[in-house]
Amino acid sequence: MSFLFFTLGYISLPGIAYICRTSSWRSLYIYTSVPIILYCFLVYFLVTESPKWLHIRGREEEACAVIKGLAPENDTSLMSSYLSSKPQLHKLQDTNLNQNFYSSFNILLKKKWARNRMLAVVVLAFGVGMVYYGMPLAVGNLGYNIYLSVLFNALLELPSYLVVFIIVDSWKRRSSIFWLSVLCGILSILSAYPGRYLSEAARMGIELGSFFFDCTATNFLLIYATELFPTSIRNTATSMARQAFALSGVFSPALVSAGQTNTLLSYGVFGIVTLLCSFSVFPLPETRGAAIVDTVHEEEESIGGGNLVV
Repeated sequence: MSFLFFTLGYISLPGIAYICRTSSWRSLYIYTSVPIILYCFLVYFLVTESPKWLHIRGREEEACAVIKGLAPENDTSLMSSYLSSKPQLHKLQDTNLNQNFYSSFNILLKKKWARNRMLAVVVLAFGVGMVYYGMPLAVGNLGYNIYLSVLFNALLELPSYLVVFIIVDSWKRRSSIFWLSVLCGILSILSAYPGRYLSEAARMGIELGSFFFDCTATNFLLIYATELFPTSIRNTATSMARQAFALSGVFSPALVSAGQTNTLLSYGVFGIVTLLCSFSVFPLPETRGAAIVDTVHEEEESIGGGNLVV
């Protein structure tokens, strides 16, 4: 659902931009910033912390309060289930984990398996982020209508979410992300083919195909990242992946600008980076069907017991 509404916001952007096409770019900034301010208030008052995360952190009273708020009125079964599971979870609690980002990050660096996984996920996120942020920004270089191009890219995210929803339980994580990234990279390079040999419509179609595969790979990667790390350090690990994803967008404007005279410097670079980064998925374990654990201790027992395919 979060993916879906993200896309709905993306779809609205070209419409707002078209309405503001005769105004200053400052107007577009204002119109797109007001909903974000409202969203922040909604998050503050309506969203709670995960009770599972609170419990792992030893904040039992807050975890119980959240569960009581989630449970139907006069229904004690949810709370009873939680209370009955507390002794087993408590034995595995990471007692050396403080309640801040830096201690979680410290564990990610000290534990070899966690460090290797985080580095691989960061590289993957950087690769798929290069296309995700760069392609919609560079569609003007293809010569097609800029408003329709952005709209088509935004609409493609909807079927990519549907595809992931359908196949997420049956497709392996590593091979799926690898081949989706490879297809994305190849099509991105092809879309940089000189315009005198391909029509605008053909180049636009290839670009849309590349973007579709990238969106699908991104969705898979976001799910995969949550499965690779235990609850106690998952927030920190996935935050690092998202930072790498956004970092790739920093390079996009410069590449798009260079691609105005030679699309190989934009779409070509996007594709090559994605292709190279896709190979970092191979050292990661396969998590399809594996249980998502709560603590570092549980994860290390799982690795030692061979429950994950490394």
